Amino acid sequence: GLSRRVESAAVDLRQSAIDQRYSGNLGKRIAGGIVAAEMIRERPVVGTGVGANMVEFRRLLDTRYTHLEDVVGWFPHLHNQYLQVATEVGLVGVALLGYVVYALFRGPYRSDEDWAIAVAVGCAYLLGWMGDPYLHKQLPLVLFATLAGVVSADGRSLFWKAGRSLDDDGVDLRSG
Repeated sequence: GLSRRVESAAVDLRQSAIDQRYSGNLGKRIAGGIVAAEMIRERPVVGTGVGANMVEFRRLLDTRYTHLEDVVGWFPHLHNQYLQVATEVGLVGVALLGYVVYALFRGPYRSDEDWAIAVAVGCAYLLGWMGDPYLHKQLPLVLFATLAGVVSADGRSLFWKAGRSLDDDGVDLRSG
């Protein structure tokens, strides 16, 4: 169950941090993070450019981090949205990603329920982004855009409301 997963993660973390063995799932992510941190140090503001980060990742594996090549050389991406954005478009991109989530949390919303849904969606993605670059995968990206768009839509701007066709002032357009 959950306790076995937590224990396994703790063992992975200890092996990675203390023993510098990166064979476990968490260890591989830490090893990828080590190389990504070097990439961020080299280009902190604007990153490597979209698509160039994995080329740079592999270059660093070939030159400075050869001991990690067997562990993370196969990575198609960095398995973390924050590292993915930071290496591709730098801290500017991370700030813009943060602003997207801030705008989702800020609203304005028609009701407390809409705000609660926005916060739930935002928190789910903030946590999920630690484990995978969801915005680089089609289905999670579309789901985020759809959920954020629906919950953020201003109800007064919707043409159809409660089965009637309304203008911006709530006047039924079908009545003469």
